[in-house]
Amino acid sequence: MKSKFILSSLFVIFSFLLIQCNSGDKKENEKPTQATLKSKIVEMDDSLKVLYKALMNDPSKQIPSLAIYETINRYLEFYKNYPKDVYSATCLDKVQQLYLQEKVYEKSLEYTDTLLLNFPKYEKRAGLLLNAGSTCDMLQDKINMEKYYKMLLKENPSLNKETKDMVEFRLKHIDLTFDQLIELQMKAISEK
Repeated sequence: MKSKFILSSLFVIFSFLLIQCNSGDKKENEKPTQATLKSKIVEMDDSLKVLYKALMNDPSKQIPSLAIYETINRYLEFYKNYPKDVYSATCLDKVQQLYLQEKVYEKSLEYTDTLLLNFPKYEKRAGLLLNAGSTCDMLQDKINMEKYYKMLLKENPSLNKETKDMVEFRLKHIDLTFDQLIELQMKAISEK
């Protein structure tokens, strides 16, 4: 099983290198088509799915960072070539998710902000704001946590009650660290 994972990882890396070598045939000024870029994204997504499946079967395995960063690069290539295209919003969302997974929080927040700014009507905007606020909370960045959470509440008056209550509780106790907040919540639960 371990050898299958290693072979899958090597296949992903080899495919990346092969594609990089072949991409030198293009004229420098030639803009890749959307279909070409999407096809390259699907290749990496499919490779990652294989690696994630192997990880689910054996949690001791790791997904090679090279595969994740190549996937990020492919999403960003689409966005840079077609920044106004609706699919670019999905690309930016995937990029911020992958950076979050890699624990590169500043980059995740950077691409979250890019997505929020360039696609103000993005359908998953509420989730982005909630995740960004939670990330900032974990980083103890109270200023940005407050910014994202207030945006979430303002833009989503019909937010589900549980999420709204959680965000409002966090904002009410913004002076507390995350651990202190959990302690306060546990105390409140035990008093009921």
